[in-house]
Amino acid sequence: VLRGKEEISEMLRDVCGRAMTHHVEDEVVGENRISYNEACEYSDGVRVLGATTIDLRDGMIVRQTNVEAWDE
Repeated sequence: VLRGKEEISEMLRDVCGRAMTHHVEDEVVGENRISYNEACEYSDGVRVLGATTIDLRDGMIVRQTNVEAWDE
């Protein structure tokens, strides 16, 4: 569980700083919810699929759930 801008920023810096590709796919945008899949691949060929659902209130993220499946 991450809370606050600093914890979230640290996680994003870590993930985005890795030697890997990211492709957002299958986005669904609703009034108070966004869902998408993120297909990633590390430079050694290991693939990761992330499924994300974001709940919004007044334009702010109030909950985000990620599920990852690794191709190891």
